[in-house]
Amino acid sequence: MKEEITLARGDEVLFQQEVAFEKIRIEKEDITSEDHLQKALSQSVELKKAGAIIKIDGKEVVAVENKNIAEDILEEIKKPYTNTKENVELKEVSFVEKVEIVEKDIPLGKISPKEEATQYLEQGTDEVEIYQVALGDTTWDISRAFDVGIREIEESNPDVNIDDLHPGDEINLTVPKPFISIKSVQVMTTTEQTPFETIYKEDKKLEKGKQKVITEGKYGAKEVTAEIVFKNGIEETKTILSEKVIKEPTDKVVAKGTKAKPSTARTGQFSRPASGRTGAGGLFGVARSGGRRHAGIDIANSTGTPIYAADGGSVTSFIGYRGGYGYIVEVNHGAGYTTRYAHLSKILVSSGQRVSKGQQIAKMGNTGNSTGPHLHFEIRKNGTPQNPFNYISR
Repeated sequence: MKEEITLARGDEVLFQQEVAFEKIRIEKEDITSEDHLQKALSQSVELKKAGAIIKIDGKEVVAVENKNIAEDILEEIKKPYTNTKENVELKEVSFVEKVEIVEKDIPLGKISPKEEATQYLEQGTDEVEIYQVALGDTTWDISRAFDVGIREIEESNPDVNIDDLHPGDEINLTVPKPFISIKSVQVMTTTEQTPFETIYKEDKKLEKGKQKVITEGKYGAKEVTAEIVFKNGIEETKTILSEKVIKEPTDKVVAKGTKAKPSTARTGQFSRPASGRTGAGGLFGVARSGGRRHAGIDIANSTGTPIYAADGGSVTSFIGYRGGYGYIVEVNHGAGYTTRYAHLSKILVSSGQRVSKGQQIAKMGNTGNSTGPHLHFEIRKNGTPQNPFNYISR
């Protein structure tokens, strides 16, 4: 039997248990046939062969045919991290864990094919991590950052409404943890921008709270050589080795108004609160999920675009982070009119503060239930949303 298995596999097979024979007298009809004996032995005896086991931090993880295959697998796992770009010197590629190859006799059923063993080592096992939601995070952002499907996030957090996440919320993420981590050390030379300084000059002709750029700032440039340590392709540490200035930056000069502000009383006419465009999906009354209708308009532009009060009035207590609105400011203009400015990146006013028409009150952002930087702008009369384009220009 042993010889037949050896011939079929092309390598030597060993019995795990000792097999002994004893000569006794029995009746002819009790004699077991050779085929039946071989079948009985194959079911009772565990067969082993010489092979190789990959151990990680002292733990046997996977067994393969021989040491050469084990070495090939480890080199294959390292290979993606050995490719470098221009101006990059690869100093080291190594395993973070202690990885050993041990040759020993292994049960036949425990030996894995090369491709299967490679995949097993790279994929590892699933591990649950707790992630704290940061400002500006959306479910889509988290899904992409951790390579986890939105459905998987829902299944891992049955008691959480993942469509209404707020900064500080904690959610469970089931992420794969590979058995082996790769450390790579690279020396990289890049050209980086150097920031310019902003110099402010008082201007008596300009109203308080207003600014005017006199000279645009220009970034400088420097050549930076750094040693970067990566773990599984993700940067962990960066040590600057040298810096060389290529171009000096040009300071930005800004006039800062000192003239008294105009009255904060309402004028009765609203002005456009921000520059940007409004697509078909951002119009007033457009259908939303759950049978809702869009209560305002969306004005899209880049993060940080100034947001201005559409008319004079007083900032209400409906300010700060408010669920799907993200960061929001509401201004009461009297006569039953209020305006709302949502998805802000930064709020520049406070509750109870009086603001004048055209005064900057915030900066555009992408907070709350938002798919990109824009301003959600509402005009309400006695609490009922109105079409802003009936009051302001398109």
